[in-house]
Amino acid sequence: MKVVPAHALAQLQRPAARVGPPIHYRIRHHTRFRYSHPVTEGFMEVRMQPISDEQQQCHSFKLTVEPQARVMMYEDSMGNLVHHFNVPGRHDQLVMKTEAVVAAHAYASLPSTLTSR
Repeated sequence: MKVVPAHALAQLQRPAARVGPPIHYRIRHHTRFRYSHPVTEGFMEVRMQPISDEQQQCHSFKLTVEPQARVMMYEDSMGNLVHHFNVPGRHDQLVMKTEAVVAAHAYASLPSTLTSR
């Protein structure tokens, strides 16, 4: 068993210091469902929008659905944004495309007393 000094644990209880400017990411996702026979209606719920918290901020998010659908949104019990939609009418494929811009912050490393073996 490894014994960790109390001062090292105290460092973990303090908020970590950000190191340098945030790194910006552009994230793209593409999902395509192809059906062997046309379906008469489709319901979908997706959790694809990056969260914003102390470590990262989602600056923009766009979800595109083909065939075109009215997209609605709610927040689930874990804080995720859930996009949901209904595609009425016959279709043989469903395409979802997302694009997000996220700024992520780098943080100082853990104390060596916690990471060394």
